[in-house]
Amino acid sequence: MNYQFAEINGTQIHYDVQGEGTAVVFIHAGIANLGMWDEQMADFTARHRVVRYDLRGWGQTTNPPGSFSDHDDLRQLLDLLGIEQAAVVGCSIGGETAVEFAVTYPERVSKLVLVCSGLGGYQYPDLPDDDPIIKLMTAAGEATERGDLDTAAEMETHLWFDGLNRQPQQVDPDKRARAYGLVRAALDVAKGEGQRLPVEPPPIAQLGNITAPTLIIVGAEDLPDVADVAGVLEAGIANTRRVTLADTAHLPNVEKPADFNQIVLDFLQQRAWRSTLYAIVLDGAKVWLTEAGALPQVKVNGDMWDTEAGQAKRPFQSLLGSAVHPLYRAHFRENEASQTAESVYVMEGAEVAGLNGRWVGADELAAMGNPDHRALVAACLQERLTGQVPSQRTPWGRPGWLAEVTAWIETALAARNETVVPPVEVARSWGLSCVLKAQTANLTAYCKTVADLPLFVNEAAVVAVLSRLFPGSVPQPLAVHADRSWLLLPELKEMVGWHAPLAQRQAMLADFAQLQQTAVSHVPTLLAAGCLDRRLAQLPAQIEAFLTADMALAAVSVEEQSQLRALIPQLQAACARLSTFGLPETLVHGDLHGGNVAVENGRFVYFDWTDACISHPFFDMVDIFFEKETAVQAQLRDAYLAQWADYGPPEQLLAAWSLANVLASVHHGVSYWQILANIEPQERHQLTWSLPFWLQRLLQTWTDYEERMLID
Repeated sequence: MNYQFAEINGTQIHYDVQGEGTAVVFIHAGIANLGMWDEQMADFTARHRVVRYDLRGWGQTTNPPGSFSDHDDLRQLLDLLGIEQAAVVGCSIGGETAVEFAVTYPERVSKLVLVCSGLGGYQYPDLPDDDPIIKLMTAAGEATERGDLDTAAEMETHLWFDGLNRQPQQVDPDKRARAYGLVRAALDVAKGEGQRLPVEPPPIAQLGNITAPTLIIVGAEDLPDVADVAGVLEAGIANTRRVTLADTAHLPNVEKPADFNQIVLDFLQQRAWRSTLYAIVLDGAKVWLTEAGALPQVKVNGDMWDTEAGQAKRPFQSLLGSAVHPLYRAHFRENEASQTAESVYVMEGAEVAGLNGRWVGADELAAMGNPDHRALVAACLQERLTGQVPSQRTPWGRPGWLAEVTAWIETALAARNETVVPPVEVARSWGLSCVLKAQTANLTAYCKTVADLPLFVNEAAVVAVLSRLFPGSVPQPLAVHADRSWLLLPELKEMVGWHAPLAQRQAMLADFAQLQQTAVSHVPTLLAAGCLDRRLAQLPAQIEAFLTADMALAAVSVEEQSQLRALIPQLQAACARLSTFGLPETLVHGDLHGGNVAVENGRFVYFDWTDACISHPFFDMVDIFFEKETAVQAQLRDAYLAQWADYGPPEQLLAAWSLANVLASVHHGVSYWQILANIEPQERHQLTWSLPFWLQRLLQTWTDYEERMLID
């Protein structure tokens, strides 16, 4: 051991540093101290320079009066140790600190490992007083207040180490005793008087800043909220992998150290992707080039293949100024062998005064050494000179659009006596949609617009009608500009999320079934509002077009192409068969999953209606069709189908369900085919997975359906 103290911002940070190699930092959980990583030290120090330390108010690090931020303490500790970049591993509150560090100093994190992590800004659901978690936490708190720390430690050990679904005798007694010792020691330490400064904006709103490859680890027996947070992290961080460790709760590194060490070490050894981002900065008919005749560039960690233009802003700000705005990505290429990628963005609002370089006209582009970049710049200059922009170019990919929509947002909120605190930020921007975030003193608002695609609706106009027909189930817009498809919504703070508890998923699906049934009587109104007519009568023609389209078939093998063509008449007949079950065609969301559902005032609120249409209700149940656990899938399906009991007996509903499972692949496959056929070519790479996925799923589900029919 090499325990030391570092004088940092008014306190003595207790830390340990061992080993040689690339740096790895371990940050402990709130129920422990740096000693929780004892079982990791031997394996990790054999390959890495390992730093572990006590947060303020834990272990031997005091928390004197004054303000501080944990992520800045970590920065100063790394500076003191001469570590420019490190892999950061954090558990629970340590994971929360790791996220804060990664969103604030992304260039200093080579890799990120989040273990049963917290997340700043995440809104934990309010649980009733009789909930087992609340009862145990309350009892532990009361025991602490009366000085019975042994009892409090036992309760917290049960909550965090055993988990609520296991009894103490079901876990390894030696490891449990070790966990109890960590908890007991944490309770012994006075937390001090220092005030932790909040990170603004909260980290949950800055996850897109994280560029490091990220490993998310959860314990299968941990509390449900921990899995929910993991889902938010997984959805918000671009380059993630998630692992669930069976038979562990909140301290998987203590309960299964060998498995934990192997998983994390393998992750750290994987060669990290590096991306180079280039900027095309135009001024009239000229482009800015460096003295070497190249585009300005920045380098970042990770493969930026799925980084939208909005997320590319931050890496460029230090080079091109805070007002720089990426309009669109003009080019992307990656090399799997070298683990490198490059993207080229067309910029607006860039400041080049402090850069070494010059403005170059079209007649001087021969000076550019990169022929691919030269061609891209030539095309951009031609657009500016002629005013002829590809028809598939999105509105938000054009100069001046951001200023226009910002002015509209400011005016719309001013009508509500709300003043926008600048700047209006781009939260997401890619070939399908653009989402802006506006902040006032009293609220956070999001403005969304979507691409003008054949199977996309004017979401602003549609949501305005949906919110009136289904109040409380669809968010009420703050403002709508239907002519430009601008939709301004209040922030929805409590998401259901991708990894919601089973009971909540069941309740959500049952609730949505009720909404679909209510919508049956409103179908004419919904069609008039702009919901697309994708009823079963329309599907046979779409099947013919889809399964003979060159773009679609090119995504699969020659053998699969033949199989798909041969299926056309059978699938068309299946449409007629599905219609005989008597289920009403009604409102279909088109992208229904927990990530597009919030909870407000105890009710489920459904948003992101870009694909809204009238079709077979079961086509919306992709989240159930994709569920990998058979038992869970059956429980979700039954919760949904129970709401349709008035339309037939269970065996009839199940028969319709099986057939809808097949045709849902056609419905959604057609959607992606039309997206890919109608967006700019450089935007397609993020969706290249979609056509092979849906076509191969169609073949598999049809085979499964035929086998089931033979058995029945």
